[in-house]
Amino acid sequence: WAEYCDEQNLLCNAVFADDTSMLDRLAQISTTGFAMFMPRDGKWSVVIDNERPAYEQLFTDRNVSKYICEVAHPLPLHGISVSFVDETSKYATNERVTYDDGYTEANAVYIEQITLPGITHPNVVHKYCRRILAERRLRRELHTWECDPEHLVLDVGARVRFAHDVISVGLGAARITCYTEQPSTGLMAYVTLDTTFQTTGGVDYAMVARPSVGDQAVIRFQN
Repeated sequence: WAEYCDEQNLLCNAVFADDTSMLDRLAQISTTGFAMFMPRDGKWSVVIDNERPAYEQLFTDRNVSKYICEVAHPLPLHGISVSFVDETSKYATNERVTYDDGYTEANAVYIEQITLPGITHPNVVHKYCRRILAERRLRRELHTWECDPEHLVLDVGARVRFAHDVISVGLGAARITCYTEQPSTGLMAYVTLDTTFQTTGGVDYAMVARPSVGDQAVIRFQN
């Protein structure tokens, strides 16, 4: 996390003078570094809110139940205004407005005012506000479901694949009943599934397979 903060030029500059709990202060410090303070593997740690390189689990309508999808429709937001202690101006209180794509001071109407405790550099204020604006557009969906204890292998922030017929993501889900390998290469030649799918001629497809042990595999088919 320290290396990540150094790469992103993220710092927490704050004076704590009240009786707020230690956990609340640690949560505030973590937020300035795009992270969440929480237990991991029985120890207090941080989880960086960034994209993970690899998928860690696969969920479909075959291994989840009580699936609910909620989509938020927030009011328009053209920019964010932040009043902050500016370290580049001898720690005087300044204001910076960050605009969303397509908006400037000339045409922005809906501006939201927020505070960013611990952030004192105008460039970091701008970066943080741009992140908030992006999340407002791209993180509007909330997916919840119930599953077996297989979810216990995941930490908060883990990257997963998800397919479900309710939201029409993926052609379908099935279990592999048997497969045949090519003797010369050891590659998979034939796969038998426990259900059938309607495909379109001339269109290639891919299947994501989750083995009992090891990483997920993407298998491509020529139709």
